[in-house]
Amino acid sequence: MAVDAEQIVKRYEKLKSDRGTWDSHWREVAELVYPRRDDFDTKRSPGEKRMTKVFNSTPIQANELLASGLVSLNVNPATTWFKANTEGMDEEAKRWLDNASDIMLEEINAPASNFYTSSYEYFLEFGAFGTAGVFIDENESKAGLSFQSRSLSEIVIAENPDGQVDTVYRRFEWTAKQIEQRWPDHNSKTVADLIKADKFNEKLFIIHCIQPRKDVKEGKRNFEGMPIESVYVLQQDKAVLEEGGFQEMPLPVGRFYKSPMETYGRSPAMTALPDIKMLNEVMKTTIKAAQKSVDPPLVVTNDGFMNPLRTVPGGVNVFDGSDAAGAVGQLPSANPGIGLDFVQFLEDKIRSIFFVDQLQLAGGPQMTATEVLQRTEEKLRLMGPVLGRVQSEYLGPVLDRVFGILLRQGRFGQPPESIPEKFEFEFTGSVAQAQQQQEAAGFLRAVESVSPMLQLQPELLTDNVNGDVLVRDTLQMFGVGMDKLSEEKGRDVQRQQRQQIQQLQTALAAAQQAGEAGQAINQATEGGG
Repeated sequence: MAVDAEQIVKRYEKLKSDRGTWDSHWREVAELVYPRRDDFDTKRSPGEKRMTKVFNSTPIQANELLASGLVSLNVNPATTWFKANTEGMDEEAKRWLDNASDIMLEEINAPASNFYTSSYEYFLEFGAFGTAGVFIDENESKAGLSFQSRSLSEIVIAENPDGQVDTVYRRFEWTAKQIEQRWPDHNSKTVADLIKADKFNEKLFIIHCIQPRKDVKEGKRNFEGMPIESVYVLQQDKAVLEEGGFQEMPLPVGRFYKSPMETYGRSPAMTALPDIKMLNEVMKTTIKAAQKSVDPPLVVTNDGFMNPLRTVPGGVNVFDGSDAAGAVGQLPSANPGIGLDFVQFLEDKIRSIFFVDQLQLAGGPQMTATEVLQRTEEKLRLMGPVLGRVQSEYLGPVLDRVFGILLRQGRFGQPPESIPEKFEFEFTGSVAQAQQQQEAAGFLRAVESVSPMLQLQPELLTDNVNGDVLVRDTLQMFGVGMDKLSEEKGRDVQRQQRQQIQQLQTALAAAQQAGEAGQAINQATEGGG
């Protein structure tokens, strides 16, 4: 079925109109929390000042700390933060998927992929506006990955019946020259006229439509057989520039908080917005109070206005008139300390709303390892709902997309037949490890509680606990990969060989003891004879 460019433009305009109330809300937030992205209903010039309404940078810093913390907790580049869930699979499938996970992490960590920079920008918009997205595709050489953050000001979204974002329209500007270079076979009269008139830098709007394909043609190897439709349309001409498709959602969109009646998310910045506005006003008043305290207003006699006042230290002002001795005086100065106390109160409250106190471990350096673990557990429990949405709406789709791209590039080699058609990735970063390590700590506490019985009957522990499963699971909880664990078949063979050697040694020792006993008996018999 031919693509209807006019219908795509109309749907974009409808979705953009439905988003109108959000634009004004996001603009308020952007002005005070994320000024670099204040482009929702006003077109900004490159290099334009964007901090003119900010009198206190605490909300900006709190949002940046939240973004840094979410990157560190979820996708720390110094850790292995995900692996394939291989539960119930055979050894061959486990090792193939473990190797695939290593290759995925290597490509994600590659500087050219731009993953961590894009993730940081994603989390900045995530905390400020409550909605954010990242585009994932192959790089230009078709031999790796490319991550690009997408400004919320450019995209509109729609949900499927399950409340998942399955439709994303992005409108952006390109010059006529860029369009000509990317799509030399375009059928746009506007672009052709601009190129002919040497107006190469004239900018035009392009709409990129990403949505489920209505008529997937099974068995087709081209884009018509792909479940996700991708269409680039020049808005001015309503002309199709490119039609394609994706096997996985290339632009996952996540929401920080989500109301069932709303499509877009809400954010900590929206929660803190009244306090942020109050902080800005109090800061302005406090600045005025400090200025008045340092450089207070003066009162002069009515005949003093004829001469300019010298307000520098040691300045001498001469007046005519009988009351010249008291010609200059100060009005009562302001007390900026009161305002600063209120500022501190508001700053602490805003940081708390942005989870800064949860992301930074409080306490002295004398905490034990158990205390650190308990404090970490408490903090993660408070952030659990947020981290769960990050994994389900952002990181999960990212890993599915990355796996699909690298699999089609042949980076993993031929998969074994035992690999299931569908499997999931699980997260092993700081958050997941802290949660899993609680399980290990719980086991140790349980063993400690039954230790009096184990002293009487040590076999109770081995009879009731599968030691192999416990040791392997505990090692993986602390990030040990399958490549560092022995194969189960090899382990069992070694165990059998060890048992055979032990049995042989026992038999040899028994034979040696029997021989020595026989020799002693013979010697005793000969001596007695």
